[in-house]
Amino acid sequence: MKNYKALCLGALLALGMNQSGCDKAGAAKGDDVDTHTATATVTVTDEGSDNSSDTHTATATVTVTDEGSDTPSDTSTGVGSDSHSDVGTDTGEGDMLPWKFLVYMNADNDLESYYFHDMNELEAGGADENVVVLVQADRIRGYADDDGNWTDARRYQIKADNNPNQLASEMLEIIGEVDMGDPATLVDFVAWADALYPSKRTALMLWDHGDSWRKGGAPKVYRDFSSDSSSGSSISVAQGEYEEALASIENILGKPLDVVGFDACTMAAWEVAMVSAKHALVQASSETYTYSEGFNYTSTLATLRADPGMNALQLGAAIARGASVSGEYTQSALDLTGIPQLTLAVDSLAKALLDLNDPGGALSKAVSGSLTLDPQAKGYYHDLGGLAAFLRDSANGNAVSTAAKAVLAALDEVVATNYTLEPFETAMGITICATDDPYYTGVYSESTGAIWAQQTAWDDLLLRASK
Repeated sequence: MKNYKALCLGALLALGMNQSGCDKAGAAKGDDVDTHTATATVTVTDEGSDNSSDTHTATATVTVTDEGSDTPSDTSTGVGSDSHSDVGTDTGEGDMLPWKFLVYMNADNDLESYYFHDMNELEAGGADENVVVLVQADRIRGYADDDGNWTDARRYQIKADNNPNQLASEMLEIIGEVDMGDPATLVDFVAWADALYPSKRTALMLWDHGDSWRKGGAPKVYRDFSSDSSSGSSISVAQGEYEEALASIENILGKPLDVVGFDACTMAAWEVAMVSAKHALVQASSETYTYSEGFNYTSTLATLRADPGMNALQLGAAIARGASVSGEYTQSALDLTGIPQLTLAVDSLAKALLDLNDPGGALSKAVSGSLTLDPQAKGYYHDLGGLAAFLRDSANGNAVSTAAKAVLAALDEVVATNYTLEPFETAMGITICATDDPYYTGVYSESTGAIWAQQTAWDDLLLRASK
């Protein structure tokens, strides 16, 4: 359990936002972590807009780097600019509802106690004639008795309400017990929602535990996201289940998802983004652990309702900003149209390292010299930008340095918005797996859905390092 005083006020003032309620405390949406004391620094790079638990009080220092404005600009290089034109263009779909905001809320696990809180956040954010908000929630017995202590799965249409002690939203369906760890259940939710409310743009929030790219199933550390305790299953990235779901969703919508958001731990990973990029335009997620507050649905929906004409990158930025001012350590919005170029750059970097006499040694030094985003777990998820910067400046020769510079340049195009707090203030928005542990490198390389291994030599580098 972690109790952390969020440092929101200074960030809100610096960003010109009118938001209150800065305290947060609770368990991570992921593995438990030890409490630590830090002076928290909010560092913002916003292109285009843009288990004992002690309580520690941190001091806020806010640093803001704002390249561009919160509105589309022809001169900026971020949200709504020409460089992201295919993410922000008019859909040309007439009088259709501008936005459909979907939340796949898997509380069929030890996160059940946060269901009521986040439903109330959604209601406080509200919905209207321009923005419809639909939720599929599944619960389990034993963690909370709010809202009647039901344990099946239900579908809601969110209605605006500011009473945090009740739910005012309309329950549209009781669908019984379902497996939220089955990709078919996710697809069915989106199909139901789209039939009910066709829209120009669709955002899908995936609410639950997350563990980046890993395989799923036993042992427990191989979780991915959407862990259903009743069924024992989860949706796997490495086994291809996540892509299977996204492909079906794109077919239902007739176009890519505009925004996919992970209100879950450690999902802002290059490997995850590779999969997302095949069927979505923008990914909002965290490089590190996500704590009890997670996404700030109230501020996100308020921002969207105020400007329902915003594009996918602008909504992604609003999601990341809201989570940051609620005290989350890292949040980024990724322009997925840049992932193919980043993938080519990662492949070139891996090949340059493999050409060295000791590629494992070079990687090990880079790992030691860069930021780890899962320090309370295995420490296998490293900030890609920090890793590349170390290799750029290392004495591994021109080929490695040149390839590392290309990674940094491509990363700059992908990470549209990035917010961080200490101790992760240097994180640059996206991680990469960098481990020489053979227990994990085999899974990383050989899983059926591991497109990062099929398309690049990064897994070959990790396999070489593990020998």
